[in-house]
Amino acid sequence: MDDSSLKSLLRHKILESIRSIKPPGKWKVVVVDKHSLKLISSVLKLYDILEEDVSLVETITKSRQPYTDKEAIYYLVPNKESVSRFIDDFTKKGPGWNKGAMYSGAHLYFTGALDDSLFSRLAYSKSSKYIKGIKELFINFNSYEPYVYLATPSAYPFYNMYSPNAKSSQDRDIDTIVDRLLAVISTLNCKPFIRYYSPPKFEIKTKKQQSKDKNPIIESEFTKHIPKTPSISEKIAKSFNEKYLKYCISNPEFMNSASETNDDIILFLDRSVDMISPLIHEFTYQAMVNDLLDLEQGKKYNDVKATLGQMKEILESVPEFHELQETYSTHINLTKMCMSIFDSFKLSKIANLEQEENELERDPGEIYEWNKHNRDPNPEFDFCRFVPAITNIIEDVSRNKLDTKLFPWLGDEPKYEESTSQVTMLKGSLRSQVHFKYRIKLTRQ
Repeated sequence: MDDSSLKSLLRHKILESIRSIKPPGKWKVVVVDKHSLKLISSVLKLYDILEEDVSLVETITKSRQPYTDKEAIYYLVPNKESVSRFIDDFTKKGPGWNKGAMYSGAHLYFTGALDDSLFSRLAYSKSSKYIKGIKELFINFNSYEPYVYLATPSAYPFYNMYSPNAKSSQDRDIDTIVDRLLAVISTLNCKPFIRYYSPPKFEIKTKKQQSKDKNPIIESEFTKHIPKTPSISEKIAKSFNEKYLKYCISNPEFMNSASETNDDIILFLDRSVDMISPLIHEFTYQAMVNDLLDLEQGKKYNDVKATLGQMKEILESVPEFHELQETYSTHINLTKMCMSIFDSFKLSKIANLEQEENELERDPGEIYEWNKHNRDPNPEFDFCRFVPAITNIIEDVSRNKLDTKLFPWLGDEPKYEESTSQVTMLKGSLRSQVHFKYRIKLTRQ
């Protein structure tokens, strides 16, 4: 795996945090909560952790045997429940415990920013004398692909973001999204420029203005729900910028070590920028496997059929060769199954219908004209006519042609110098191998 991928960087960050703890007795215990266990398991196997002089990995919510001769490394979410359970480990008495302490010492790693009130609670608790150190790792994001992470903040993010009746839920979800994005920036060790999607605000005219207008806009049950406030993208961008600046101030080592290449841009978009793409079915391999097959937790497909004789052959074969052969065999079987479903349900007709419906002439009042017919076709979309808006937006960013009124900068604005070399986008995601004809060199003003 590429060392610059999110998964590799997250893996390295966690392993380095374990290696940095060197207790007198060499061996140590790792304690995790439910969320951090899921996070760590996404990039590390149990074997990888045990290789770092770790004798045991335990969950903080379960009953555990005390190890008063060992120090423990805790990976916890910075919330009340995890902090309370940690304090209990060093204050409650039990069989074999040493004066109420489960371990001889504790090294605390929090997956995100620790609230001042929770820090004070730790500092003034009886467990404080056992704490060897506290550090915010900023690793509270799940990297499902080398260059893709999801910041899904709740069970109903779409409703929370766009419903006029979900203001408190929206604020909470935005806060979660921003925290996870900040963790990504910390892990990537970069200083990004920020811009966001800001569509024209809807305005209700006064009666005096309406009387002079041939087509007055009248307040109605429909218009009163049209946003007159900042867009979702703008809210998230400004919230992120505020937390990012605070993070830089409280972590001077980040400012000293972060990349100075100045070519990193965060572009905040929300679903309103492209309402069509979710209605279009994709027929790439990855999309078809997810849409057409019954996956186990969205990741695994079980298709194991082997006789005792076959099992014997497997055990006698070279492990590396067998693993590679099994992987290719699985993908070939999945491809055949996808195409079988595609043909039997005549999905090609549905695909053509979707394309025709979405390639009709656009409303002349559309907010942003993508001019996709004047662009070089993206190789990955040669098989269809519809091009997702995000594809052209990214191309405009790379060429510095994105409308600054619709996509304004927040804070510093970079200076661009165009050259004829290519920009190679990140590999590994569904939109991999995208190339553009311009390279952008950025410098802070």
